[in-house]
Amino acid sequence: MRSPEPARAVDLPRSFVAWMLAHGIQRSLIQRGARKGDLISRMVMDPALRVDPFPAYEELRARGPVSANDLISASVDHAVCNEVLRSDASVRRAARASCPGRCAGCTTG
Repeated sequence: MRSPEPARAVDLPRSFVAWMLAHGIQRSLIQRGARKGDLISRMVMDPALRVDPFPAYEELRARGPVSANDLISASVDHAVCNEVLRSDASVRRAARASCPGRCAGCTTG
């Protein structure tokens, strides 16, 4: 059995830390919010709400066009979602997230 290459051994802790910063901390905060009864967090974490989300949608709709907790903003309003998804800020943020900044003609890096 071969031992891992030295570069790979160094990258593993770095990738774990990067994953925790990108996903682990947020997930634990969302789980905590769901345990406290936060509707948006429950919609993310509760399997029962995935089976029948419509009562939660109605509760969210009753709160107004945009509802937010400490981490997540949510809306079930078509006009709001349409505006957010078509906004230039949303497009630039998505491009920055998927582009490493080294591609030809890149303006996001």
